Amino acid sequence: MNQLKFNGHSEILRTPYSLKSKSYDTIIAGEIIEHLARPFEFLEECHRMLKPKGRLIITTPNMTSIIYVLDKMECEDKHPHCQAWNPKLFECLLKKTKFKILHEERFNFYRNHPVDFCMNIFTNIFPAFKTNMMFVMEKQ
Repeated sequence: MNQLKFNGHSEILRTPYSLKSKSYDTIIAGEIIEHLARPFEFLEECHRMLKPKGRLIITTPNMTSIIYVLDKMECEDKHPHCQAWNPKLFECLLKKTKFKILHEERFNFYRNHPVDFCMNIFTNIFPAFKTNMMFVMEKQ
């Protein structure tokens, strides 16, 4: 199985990548896309590198999460994010690409925060406020 790994933040920012087209079955981009100034170019490169019907799995923070908002207010330097995504904005970005969304899920990413227990109860009632989102897409 071919694996694609980047050595640090600056390497993923350079596009196009010097990787063969149509050579990967799956690309997993966990907590990356929010750091990119040009996320559409990243998605285009993923599309180019994936085999036909290849899958792209992306996770990213949900900017509508209460934890995300509180963390941003607490320390701006803590989140060197170029983009902030919510489900609707991310779906709009994906509609401009040649990917079909197969699965979308929201989940809580816990960091031993004092309010995690309460947050879990709250987000089970209101899942739109979960801390992170995952999208599984297929190349069209």
